[in-house]
Amino acid sequence: MKGGRRRSPDLMILEGSRSGKKARPPRPAPMTEKNWKTPSWLPPYAKAFIKRYRKPLERSKVLTSWDFDAFITMACLASEIKSHVQALERDGYTVPGRQGGIVKHPQAPMLKAAQQQFRLYCDSFGLTPKGRNSLDVSPVVDDGASGPSMKDYID
Repeated sequence: MKGGRRRSPDLMILEGSRSGKKARPPRPAPMTEKNWKTPSWLPPYAKAFIKRYRKPLERSKVLTSWDFDAFITMACLASEIKSHVQALERDGYTVPGRQGGIVKHPQAPMLKAAQQQFRLYCDSFGLTPKGRNSLDVSPVVDDGASGPSMKDYID
């Protein structure tokens, strides 16, 4: 290996880096009950999502204090997906256009974009097989809590 033996990030913090590269900061501790404060401004569906997936993610030690905002964003995406799906079920995927004719419902591309973002967040938190392989964690076990399941969000 070029340059000798690789040092751990903790050791690099103590000794400093000779190559001018910045040392990677230590990893944060996993979230615990004490760290949790669900924002009051979240939509009800986002709160249900957090209630369902918080404990399994805590048990798998994937969710850390650094990830809290990303997890809140993921819950908001889940709520957004639900609202888009409801609108499309109510109005259909096509609607009358302004100048006559039929056009694609404006929320259809927004739903697709939200689903793609949600899928990326699922990978980040190990909620998909690809994500679990990259994070090397066991599957999140559903503890029977009421609330939305993953199949509600991803087509």
